[in-house]
Amino acid sequence: MQKEQLSALMDGETLDSELLNELAHNPEMQKTWESYHLIRDSMRGDTPEVLHFDISSRVMAAIEEEPVRQPATLIPEAQPAPHQWQKMPFWQKVRPWAAQLTQMGVAACVSACSYRWRPAL
Repeated sequence: MQKEQLSALMDGETLDSELLNELAHNPEMQKTWESYHLIRDSMRGDTPEVLHFDISSRVMAAIEEEPVRQPATLIPEAQPAPHQWQKMPFWQKVRPWAAQLTQMGVAACVSACSYRWRPAL
């Protein structure tokens, strides 16, 4: 609510003596007032070419206040170990077919590579 009143004061829409008194004694409100003027000047293009805007203290305070997160504990996956997958029933059924298809594929590649194309006479 104070920020809305502060914005209205800055725009000349209101003149509240209590707000002016609080602005004179509240450093946080003074920083907000300064930020609002900087934003307004930037939007109008009235800022100098070099701005001296130091936000390092606020960033440092935000970093210090941020909670430290602990890494999650790792849960072992429910997948078979590498030496167990070959003993599964599905692999036992697929293995002979896969071996034969691999052999036929190699034979087809060798014959295709050794075939020489000759144009018809």
